[in-house]
Amino acid sequence: MLIPRDAPLAEVVSAYLEAGDFTSSSRATYRRVLGELAHSLGPERPANSICADELAAWFVRTRSTYAPATRPDAGDRSIPGPGSRLDQF
Repeated sequence: MLIPRDAPLAEVVSAYLEAGDFTSSSRATYRRVLGELAHSLGPERPANSICADELAAWFVRTRSTYAPATRPDAGDRSIPGPGSRLDQF
């Protein structure tokens, strides 16, 4: 399933959740976190208008609310670097 880069963020989130092969608990978690992301950044906003810095800032601000519990051996999770854009997926 291809999602247009300029699709509204809420539609991108919905399409991602529909297309993914997630466990029910993962799907519920992704729906909660990504739904709040879309609400905060603007559900009608084109997804490709969000730069990596803005996305990273949202995750930093909400980290304590949405961060999963991690194991000591879970490793490092990277986010896109400064200047990256979401339309590069």
